[in-house]
Amino acid sequence: MTYELSVNISKSILEPLTQLPPPSPVEAALVQTLEGGRAALPLLPHVASQALELANNPESSIREFAELIMRDPPIAARFIATANSALFSRGQTIRSVHDAVARIGLGGARDLVFQVVYASTVSGLERFQDQVQASFDRSVLCGVICRVGAPLLRLNIADAYLCGLLHDIGESRVYRILSEGKLVPSPEEARALVEKYHPRAGAELAMRWALPDEIVQVCRRHTERGAPSSDQLRLVRVADMIAPHVREQSESPELAQAELDELGVSADQVRTIIGRSIEAASRL
Repeated sequence: MTYELSVNISKSILEPLTQLPPPSPVEAALVQTLEGGRAALPLLPHVASQALELANNPESSIREFAELIMRDPPIAARFIATANSALFSRGQTIRSVHDAVARIGLGGARDLVFQVVYASTVSGLERFQDQVQASFDRSVLCGVICRVGAPLLRLNIADAYLCGLLHDIGESRVYRILSEGKLVPSPEEARALVEKYHPRAGAELAMRWALPDEIVQVCRRHTERGAPSSDQLRLVRVADMIAPHVREQSESPELAQAELDELGVSADQVRTIIGRSIEAASRL
């Protein structure tokens, strides 16, 4: 009798682990594709990988950086066009790559190169194009928030903009896989699958691009709860929290105290970041 009771108790403990619902056909196909390791993994242009190295080298010059970008005419053209946006140009027309790099600096130029490269990966989808474009726009906004927020939170993060820009890059990768698949998910199922798998998909892409480990970890772990394990994760999670308020230009939102405590920020700090980010985002 005692033996039977222990067996029944063991079964009752283990049963929930064996009753998980099986994945849908779309999810199963997505997982199989991701496990292949190569799907929707665009190569990082040479100019972008070299830009990362030059920007992190204190001996690099503006001339070297400009010459690097001009070796890739399509990127150079988009670079100048984006540099003339209000966010970067500061009211003055930029006519050359050299002028752009001189005005925004090596770090800003590196960030702009990656924004251009990221933008080039979000077009040409048969389905979910609007969702991918919205994800990219939000990523640019998070990059701006991280750039604004890092000094306000006294965080010395050289790659603040890239952390915000690239932390959700896995979303576009998952959407592209779903768009190219034989099985077509509903918008609701697609969104759920993107939420579930984009951290892994983004981290794999960041690793393929040989980005700094801090950015790989931001891609992989930004959806985790609990106290952030790095300043980069803390900054990105703050950006994720306030991005909707910046987009809606709401400078005094209701903020969950538990989340503020978890991130180690005050309501006043967050409101300051929101206000300054709204001002910066108005120049996008």
